[in-house]
Amino acid sequence: MAAIKQTFTIVDYIVFSLTVLASVAIGIYFAIAGRKKNTTLNYFHGDRKLKYGPVALSLVVTFQSSIMLLGFPAEVYLFGYMICLFNVGQCAAIYVATRIVVPLMYPLKITSVYHYLQLRYGNNSVRILSVTIGIISQSIYMGIVLLGPAIALQSVTKVPVWASIIGIAAAAVIYTSIGGILAVIWTDVLQCVIIIVGIVSTLIKGTVDTGGVQVVFKENIKTGRLDIFDFNPNPTVRHTFWTVLIGSFVGSFSLTLSQSTIQRFNSTPTIGDAKKVMYIAGPVFILMQTMSMSVGLVCFAYYTVNACDPISSGRIRNPNQIVPYMIAEIFSDYPGLSGLFISALFSASLSTLSSILAGLSAVTIEDFIRPHFTLSDSILTVLAKIVVVAFGGIGIAVAFTLSQLEGSLTQILFSIMGAATGPLVGIFFLSMFFRKATDKGAIIGGVAGIVFTFWICIGSTVSRDIPRTKPLPLPPTVSCIGNTSRITNTSLPLNNVTLDLTTRYSANITDFSTKPEVISNLTTATGYNVSQDKSVKGIGKLYTLSYALFSTVGTLFTLFVGICASLITYKNERDKPDPKYMLPLFANICCCFAKLTRGIQTKDSESKTTDEKVRKSLL
Repeated sequence: MAAIKQTFTIVDYIVFSLTVLASVAIGIYFAIAGRKKNTTLNYFHGDRKLKYGPVALSLVVTFQSSIMLLGFPAEVYLFGYMICLFNVGQCAAIYVATRIVVPLMYPLKITSVYHYLQLRYGNNSVRILSVTIGIISQSIYMGIVLLGPAIALQSVTKVPVWASIIGIAAAAVIYTSIGGILAVIWTDVLQCVIIIVGIVSTLIKGTVDTGGVQVVFKENIKTGRLDIFDFNPNPTVRHTFWTVLIGSFVGSFSLTLSQSTIQRFNSTPTIGDAKKVMYIAGPVFILMQTMSMSVGLVCFAYYTVNACDPISSGRIRNPNQIVPYMIAEIFSDYPGLSGLFISALFSASLSTLSSILAGLSAVTIEDFIRPHFTLSDSILTVLAKIVVVAFGGIGIAVAFTLSQLEGSLTQILFSIMGAATGPLVGIFFLSMFFRKATDKGAIIGGVAGIVFTFWICIGSTVSRDIPRTKPLPLPPTVSCIGNTSRITNTSLPLNNVTLDLTTRYSANITDFSTKPEVISNLTTATGYNVSQDKSVKGIGKLYTLSYALFSTVGTLFTLFVGICASLITYKNERDKPDPKYMLPLFANICCCFAKLTRGIQTKDSESKTTDEKVRKSLL
């Protein structure tokens, strides 16, 4: 099979190696600088004295991973730019979280986000359920984060997958375990810069080689890839305005209520700084994500102009290799730039992995060890470092397991994560906004939500009978044969796993073309017997639900069952919550509602004056 030549030079290896070494060096520096502050407060929160700027950039790259750099462009290349509407929903979710999550969580000064659930219900039953789900899902996600860049690196180098997995895991474990949250945050800042430079370099060089911005837009408009407004209300359509917007809005609360997010803004000195973290992180995150999606437009235009689609021609069997494949071509004459992109890819993985490790260490100490064992703070800090190493080993084991199995495994894995995060958000919303919520109601709702969404997500992934969304027209292949300017007969090393890292939210890429040979390639890659026209009847229709709504369904189902169960089990004296663990939703989202709420709660002697002020403000 023809493929691109290996383009990694000694300069690329140097650039890549320096990135990893710089991250480790930062960890060593903070380990030495903080050796006299061997406390859990310093290790998990930097003594709550961290500046909001670095924390915000750290949170940005915590939200991201190599999946963003690989999966979003692949999604756009195949199905178009409608996925950019995810950014709108995510931006709205981050704003709302700034108004409701920060005011509720910051004053509690908690290290583990799950500690809130124990404070809310007065016992640890809901806390244990939630933290267990969180640890399992994050451990699985670590394996995906490790395996993604390993597959990409193998596309342009001779480095085997196992070596990449061990290398990136070792780097993250070293600087996270010895340097704590300070090392994680400052390496994240460095990695954020590297990611931005890598994405921008790819956009600029790819656009220039394609013929300019006008050509990029022209080629994508012709195939409908820039048609982003489809107001079809059918929830089974893979992408519509409503499914993407609603799904991304509700689903993004799993990011804002994650351990990494709570741990970050709780490390700042004031609640004002905590809000600034979210206000800065949101726009920067959306900007970087938009640029990553735009790389998919450039990839499509590039291969259209060159008339050689790597997927249809069989040069790559994994759509998520489309960006590394193009990078190897456009930067073949520029030593170091291919290494820069791979550095960005690994930086995205390092930042996500280190944040997950820091979070898992914190919840293990705070939720499982501190409540049950009387240990000194210095011993707990040592245990926290050991926990980081242990979870690093678990991540490697998961990644190795994935690399040895065939099939579209990450479709199932992302479904599992969607089934977990949706109900978790439902448990938190139930606890935060419903005053009559009980621990029994939260547990019943959470378990019911997990079972229901597991059933839908796994069924939609493994079922061979449901229809799969057809991609948009792919570039031609007329110039693939005999095009020796960029193509040689060197074999492209491929792992036996075809990894579908579409995005954290996507899991249904299965059709690339109606060509028989492409369908044959796809069947081999995914394990599906691909057909174009199928009808589903009965209960199987649930499996056709758009993947974008999986988290939303999990959240809403958990809330519905949790509210019903709570109303049945609620006893006024026993289950009456402490007001400081509750939050009036509308009063915090909208300033007008806040003024109105405060007006209602004022003393009778001041009510008329306050109401008049509210009316004037509304006018």
